[in-house]
Amino acid sequence: MEEADLIMEAYQRGYGDGKRDGFNEGYAAAGGWPVYDKNENKEENKMEFINLTPHTLNIHTDDETIDLVPSGEVARVEITNSPGDAVGGLPVAVASYGEIVGLPDPKESTIYIVSGMVEAQTSRADVYSPGELVRDGAGKPIGCKGLKQTAVRDIAKEIEDTINGFEADYCSYEARAANAFNKIKAIMGH
Repeated sequence: MEEADLIMEAYQRGYGDGKRDGFNEGYAAAGGWPVYDKNENKEENKMEFINLTPHTLNIHTDDETIDLVPSGEVARVEITNSPGDAVGGLPVAVASYGEIVGLPDPKESTIYIVSGMVEAQTSRADVYSPGELVRDGAGKPIGCKGLKQTAVRDIAKEIEDTINGFEADYCSYEARAANAFNKIKAIMGH
């Protein structure tokens, strides 16, 4: 479906009430909300952002606010709670985090936006969470500043590259392993 067709279908599905959110929901229902790289509107710069949270995300950039409506699917981390020792007479549950559910397989030119908990549990380069919270004058959350990824992902990639490099070039393995170890120490504050 061409973008013009998506826009027309979005209008028909949700813009008739005059609300911008209705238009966004209609556009999402019509098949997607493409966002273009600012360099140029070239097809190869086109990225699709899929919101796998249950909330509309108001993502603030330097120039604008982009509203990403929920896709209808929600990625979550399975959690099992077990009874723990009470603290000061209050019951305590001990949480064990399991598998991620609801996260689609990677797809070319697609970014998945999930909760911070889900994002922290994966090392996938195509998974992001909402960035720093943006609040209005009264302190009410109104959106986020861009997107974020966990820094550990860089280390995981470095370690993977080191392991792959070990097979190809034993001499440079030691240097890459030392570099990965130093990055881990820096992130942990040592």
